[in-house]
Amino acid sequence: IRNNQNREKGNLIHFCLSKINYKWDVEMAINQLINLGLIQPNEPEQFRNMIEKVVNHPVLEEYFSSKYELRLETEILMPNGNSLRPDRIMIEKNKAHIIDYKTGDQNDSHMIQIKTYAQILGLMGYEIEKLFLVYITAINIDILEVKTDNSI
Repeated sequence: IRNNQNREKGNLIHFCLSKINYKWDVEMAINQLINLGLIQPNEPEQFRNMIEKVVNHPVLEEYFSSKYELRLETEILMPNGNSLRPDRIMIEKNKAHIIDYKTGDQNDSHMIQIKTYAQILGLMGYEIEKLFLVYITAINIDILEVKTDNSI
């Protein structure tokens, strides 16, 4: 049951972050969770704290500013018919940065996944600048900057 609760909470955090373009959108996203009945009236503060740790983190906060054109949860169709859905792509001219949120334990598959996103965006003509895996737990935010493969 505890594992299911953690997964459900992780999905809610992920959903909330998908509604945030800029850091001033946090309150609107939390209210949306409440209005949809996804969180209880006594839970907003806990979610707000976790989300604000992400959007105000010194490494990430610039990516929640109006400096970038954003693609949130945008489906990318691949030549083989499969599709990818990166959590957050920030674009400035032809340069792209990618953030992928995770609420479970670190896993090598996450690294493969974000590098695949970068490879496909590279094939679409974007110069890949930075890749971030953001691991979110109830008490901490861990950010892993993934090295880009400049041979893309």
